[in-house]
Amino acid sequence: MDKSIVTSIKPAPAGLDDRRKIELENGDVLFIRRPSAESIRQSDWMYSKIYNDAFLSGVMTASQMMEQMKKREIISDAYEKEMASSREKLATSLFALANVKTLEEKEQKAIDVAVAREEILILNHRINGPLSNTCEQLAEDAKLDYLTSCMIETPEGKRVWANYDAYCAEPNMEKAFKSRLEVMLFLRNVESDYLETTPEQLALKEVREERTKQLTDLVEKKAAEFEQKRQEAINDGKVAEQLEEELKAEEAASENTEAAEEVKPKKKSTVKKK
Repeated sequence: MDKSIVTSIKPAPAGLDDRRKIELENGDVLFIRRPSAESIRQSDWMYSKIYNDAFLSGVMTASQMMEQMKKREIISDAYEKEMASSREKLATSLFALANVKTLEEKEQKAIDVAVAREEILILNHRINGPLSNTCEQLAEDAKLDYLTSCMIETPEGKRVWANYDAYCAEPNMEKAFKSRLEVMLFLRNVESDYLETTPEQLALKEVREERTKQLTDLVEKKAAEFEQKRQEAINDGKVAEQLEEELKAEEAASENTEAAEEVKPKKKSTVKKK
């Protein structure tokens, strides 16, 4: 973390309106307030103290570590070429993602961007891993811890940790780690959901939403077709019942006619007997 980022932050205002909200896994809610001028001064003192202690203990500085990585060829021409190639791949993939025409193409290009970005992160870790053990980074970590202990508040505006020692002794690791991460993002003016707002993640979200809409439309269409067929079947059934009733009525009328013919009296013969 760049020291200039911290020292450029304005002192905290008196109100609670500009605080950033943090939600923990257990449902607890915390808030981040901008550090006071005194907190910034104390964090700078912490940085200097840890840096000096590490330097006197024989810990390498960042420049010394870079020289060692070059000697051991962790940083080399091959590494630089690989990094340049990965960055070019990312730029090409981002351009392609911005010019897609179909949903399937958007999904594939978004995946390509995510893969290219992951390759760069892996390459960066080759350097950032060793650099995390230098005087500068140890001092930055201590400074961030100190600021975290000062900046995290309850919803009512009270400090969660009374002092730096209380923060270091926090038994809830999820609470301490989440707070530290959110403070780091806050100091860098980065939103908490920054990983969800990259071009590839936004594109994949659009793909998911569009496919969900397509599936919903398909289900609704099939349901409408089924309902139409059901109504047609019902109507066909009603027609069949009507025809059956008419046929029965005709049969009944025919039977009544036959019965009437059977009971009709016979005429007497007019022929005289001899």
